[in-house]
Amino acid sequence: AEVVPEEYVAEGLLDRLRPLVVPGARVLLPRAAETRDVLVRELTAHGAHVTEVAAYRTRAATEHAAGLREALAEGRVDVVTFTSSSTVRSFCALFGGAELPRLLRGVTVACIGPITRATAEGRGLATQIVPEDYTIPALARAIVTHFEPARS
Repeated sequence: AEVVPEEYVAEGLLDRLRPLVVPGARVLLPRAAETRDVLVRELTAHGAHVTEVAAYRTRAATEHAAGLREALAEGRVDVVTFTSSSTVRSFCALFGGAELPRLLRGVTVACIGPITRATAEGRGLATQIVPEDYTIPALARAIVTHFEPARS
């Protein structure tokens, strides 16, 4: 990769791309189908011609909802992790709004970054863990750090 943002959110990538993308430049943007339009909107405003391609779609794993509901209800889940806003929306769609607070009682919520956290909290999911770096390895380390005092 020639351009890597300091902060792993669209705004961070935009900060790195702005000086490189000149008006009239053609930009191919493969990404998730369900995502914020920050890059497209801002690069277009900067004069670029942006072609957006949905490289993948996030699908809810509805076939596992019953097993997940059972695991949550029986207290067999310590932490629920969300790596994108679409994972939050899909998770919440599996359960009724009134059912979710009961199922998540005593469960720690971990989000990969501030955008995902805002989506989770907008759905009523209080987030206890957000890593400083918005990556999967950093999220895993933050979860371990959060639960280390309980292991002592």
